[in-house]
Amino acid sequence: MNPLAGALLLGLIVGAGGSTLYWHGRLSDQRARGDQLEASLGAQAEGVKLLKQAAARREMDARQAQAAAERAARQVPCRVTLPPRPVYATEALSSDAGIYDQVRALLAERRQRMAYEAQLEAAARACS
Repeated sequence: MNPLAGALLLGLIVGAGGSTLYWHGRLSDQRARGDQLEASLGAQAEGVKLLKQAAARREMDARQAQAAAERAARQVPCRVTLPPRPVYATEALSSDAGIYDQVRALLAERRQRMAYEAQLEAAARACS
């Protein structure tokens, strides 16, 4: 093997106008720098690729948000007439009513509330 192969090489290149001296360094150093440069360019290319993907995602998200806003603008609001609130049995009860009348009014009011809630739930389901 040539004794100069792994050492620093000085190359003398003779041109028409004279001589120019170039430093080449070790061949292994040049290869390592080439590998580093290639890795750096690969990382930069990967970074650019990731940036493009992020921009595309942002653009897609913006389009989806705009489409959702357009759909919401086209939706017709629900217009349902609510059932009238009933006059409950205990509201019509006098303050001096006996316990029997109070219990009977409370039981009647429970049925009134259940019927009124059923009407309200039906109105709410009509909008969904």
